[in-house]
Amino acid sequence: MFFLLGLIPFSPLGWGATILFYVIPAWLIYWQVKFGKLETVDKDYGRAKRERMAAFLIWSPAMLIEVVSLVVATVVHY
Repeated sequence: MFFLLGLIPFSPLGWGATILFYVIPAWLIYWQVKFGKLETVDKDYGRAKRERMAAFLIWSPAMLIEVVSLVVATVVHY
């Protein structure tokens, strides 16, 4: 939604997509730190751990590409 709103000229809402791009992996890491060692027989917990790992694996390449592109853009700019 933020991405589409960012396509509107002069719309500051496009920054929402950029911010979420970095916040979501941070939330995934926070979840792992807080709940990763929890021991329970709850079936939903196992599913949540799998989904967290899947989300992290999806976001990791995107984050790597973003960081590399920022570094390259900074080096080329100077």
